[in-house]
Amino acid sequence: MKLTPSQINLLSVLKIATKQAQTDEFMYKSEWLGYLPFGQYQWLEVVGKELKNINLLSIEADLASLEKASQIYKVKEMMSSFEEEDILIIYKLTTEEIN
Repeated sequence: MKLTPSQINLLSVLKIATKQAQTDEFMYKSEWLGYLPFGQYQWLEVVGKELKNINLLSIEADLASLEKASQIYKVKEMMSSFEEEDILIIYKLTTEEIN
């Protein structure tokens, strides 16, 4: 599967951040801020540190594509009991190389 430039950038940022943190896990978090003009906020974290220099507009699609390309896999997914927009997904990087 061919990755887009956005997906390649995301994978690169994830590899660098997880290597620096000496882990292979990262988290996708999504939270409903509850009022306009703000709305839903989403971000990625490695050991509690938010990642920068990633395209948040396509983050869900990019993560799905990286998972389909066997670059990452989902470890656990949790949803808030009172706000279904509040989501936490734990992913791990694989050792697969991009074709």
